Amino acid sequence: MNVILLKQEHQAIRAAIRDLVGLVDRPCEESLPHIANARLKLARAVSANMASETAEIHEPLQRHRMTSRIPAYAGIADRTRELRLIFSAHISKWSTGAIRDDWPGYGRSLKSITAELVDILAREERDLFPNAQALLGAVHMDADMR
Repeated sequence: MNVILLKQEHQAIRAAIRDLVGLVDRPCEESLPHIANARLKLARAVSANMASETAEIHEPLQRHRMTSRIPAYAGIADRTRELRLIFSAHISKWSTGAIRDDWPGYGRSLKSITAELVDILAREERDLFPNAQALLGAVHMDADMR
């Protein structure tokens, strides 16, 4: 399991969030032209991380039937699915026109949703990564000893 890669991807997500939130802290006319690219940067970082976590953690844990051995696994997986739906609804609701029409509302919504994303990243790093690494490391050790 490549924890270094996963943590680097989390840092890229956090940086994209900082960039995007930094835009909504400035005047609309100054920031609006940059919002689409900042949103895309965040979406790409999240997508890359989801693919890596699936390959590095979720699929191996499921293949070895180990998800139940991590107490926080189900809660993190459920919350991640919920956040995907929330983000999708957020993006659909906040078109460029809607953002322009309610810049303060967009800023509040964005800050709320990105705070939830930062929270799930912290939960993964604290409650998922170390446990998955220990379990999957033991599987690889057993395989190497055969």
